[in-house]
Amino acid sequence: MTDEQPLSRAEHAAAAGDRQGLLRLADEHATSAVGDGERVRWCLLLVEAGAFDAAGALAQRIDDQAARSTVEDVLGRHEEAAPAEDDGDDIDLRPVDAARADEGLVASFLRWFGGRRDVYAAQWFDEKRRRSGYRPVEEPLTAPVVRRHLEGRLTAGQYLLFPDATVSYAVIDLDLSSAAMGELRAAHGEDVLATAHEPLRAHARRLHDTARSLGLALFPEDSGNRGLHLWLFLEPRRPARAARAVLAQIVAAAGPQPADVGVEIFPKQEKAGLRGFSSLVKLPLGIHQVTMRRCPLLDDELRPIEDPAAALARLQAADPTSLDGVLGRRLVPLPAPELDE
Repeated sequence: MTDEQPLSRAEHAAAAGDRQGLLRLADEHATSAVGDGERVRWCLLLVEAGAFDAAGALAQRIDDQAARSTVEDVLGRHEEAAPAEDDGDDIDLRPVDAARADEGLVASFLRWFGGRRDVYAAQWFDEKRRRSGYRPVEEPLTAPVVRRHLEGRLTAGQYLLFPDATVSYAVIDLDLSSAAMGELRAAHGEDVLATAHEPLRAHARRLHDTARSLGLALFPEDSGNRGLHLWLFLEPRRPARAARAVLAQIVAAAGPQPADVGVEIFPKQEKAGLRGFSSLVKLPLGIHQVTMRRCPLLDDELRPIEDPAAALARLQAADPTSLDGVLGRRLVPLPAPELDE
């Protein structure tokens, strides 16, 4: 048996959705990986399986600094996005002072961001271990929950896929690499916003303008940490496959992304996992629990809209005819990873 065989078997296990088989192979063989290329591949498999501690430990054995930074950046993004396997004892929602959200604001927020309504996620942050994530809350996303989110007493995320594999919104997520964000903070201070990074800002504008040229409106949001979210609203709901195809077309038409900017499309899957969950996105106008920054919607020039009611009032659903026109084009293929549960 060659050194390559266990890794190949692990990759096949991952492709088949055999999480336990993948973890068993990783436990037996990952630490004996030979060469940085093989270690990187094991790390990425461990991240996909949610074994973040093991992936982080193995990443420290990667000698090439660029390769190690790439793995650590991927690891950081997935840790932030993954549902928490936690009993809730370490959840720290750290309330902040905020004006009470009125009924009109709550109703408008639910109209655009309520999504499937039967479930939501709550962001958590562990100050001691400097880790964050989300825990599923298998209860309805109600007006009182939204009010707590808008007032900074809870940070909610939403699973994009409905049980029928449709979505009411889709998102392009832009994130600066950890290294680029660190350089930005070193140059401009800890409070600097990711939008101060000109290549990120320029790419967001290209995506926005590309969508507009296709007859579609993307609405930007400061994600509260290292980047931006660009929201596309769909009425009536569309299959996740169609939503992903439309965003993939926008991303491709906007041209190459900057080296320090990661681009992801949500939903990531075209059908939900066994528990009915899919990839999730943190909802806007709340507080990011890691940075304690509010996440405002932005105008077309990427400037914060200070009045949440005014920000919500400018939202609109994509024109169905324009959507159909984009879907009728020769589309860029976009692989759809299945949710591992």
